[in-house]
Order: sequence, then structure tokens, then C-alpha cells
Amino acid sequence: MQATLSPAPLLLRSALESPVTALLVQGEADTQAAGTASVGAGGAEASDPAGGEPTGPPEGMGWIPFAVIGALFYFVLIRPQSKEQKRRASMLAELKKGDEVMTSSGLFGTIASLSDERVTLEVAKGVRLEFSRAAVQGLASEGEAPQDAEGSSKES
Repeated sequence: MQATLSPAPLLLRSALESPVTALLVQGEADTQAAGTASVGAGGAEASDPAGGEPTGPPEGMGWIPFAVIGALFYFVLIRPQSKEQKRRASMLAELKKGDEVMTSSGLFGTIASLSDERVTLEVAKGVRLEFSRAAVQGLASEGEAPQDAEGSSKES
């Protein structure tokens, strides 16, 4: 014969240890008491002995927070990044001779020649540098035009 402890001494002892532990033990004791008394005919569970409402999310609703987090990741991180990649790919495809560009290292120059993989930039008169096409960061806008020694914009 196995001796079982009633929930009351467990609650008293655990209440002295910590309030969180007391709540956990009380929940386990309630579950054990409900589990032994709730199985009725046919193996179906009866209602809660205290007559309260069931706790926790309704069935099938546990996936909603994950869907919200997934949608948030899509609209905040994934979608803007894919838009930027498409914009950059179209900009690289539309490069032409004479465009003033800035490389990823911050070097400004005018495109002297193009190939599928490489771009030759003229950075000064008679000075040409060859770069990978992917090294082109973007077109140099008027606000980013390079300055000469006198501080005025370079005009070609």
C-alpha cells in the first residue's frame, strides 16, 4: 500500500520556501486531484471540479503568435532587403559609358568602358582603374559629386 500526501502539507511546506514554488506545487496538486476524479464513464474527462473555465489558449490558437512574428520579420527585414537587391541589380544592369559612379570603397569616377564582369573607371584625366562590376555602389548623385582642390564641383 502506497502512502500519499495530501496537498495541504505540500502547500504549507512549499509556501515557506517561495511563493513561485507554492503556486507550482498547488497547480500540480490540483491537476492530480482533478485527474483522478475527472475520468468518467467511457474514458471522457469530466468538467473542472472547481467549476471554473479552462485556462490557456483555445485549441488551435497557439500558432497565432508565431504567424504574427513571421509576418513582422517579413515586412521589417525580408521585404525591404529584397527590394534593395532588385534595385541594385537593375542599377548595375543599366550602367553605361559616361555614367559617374561611386564604388563600394568610396572612389568616384566616370565609366570609360564596360564588360559583363568589369568596369573601367576614369578617376582623373589619363588615370583609369578597373573594378568588378559588383564594386559599383551606385550612381553619384549631384549631392555626392566629387570636389576638386578649390572646393567647386568637378565639371567635365
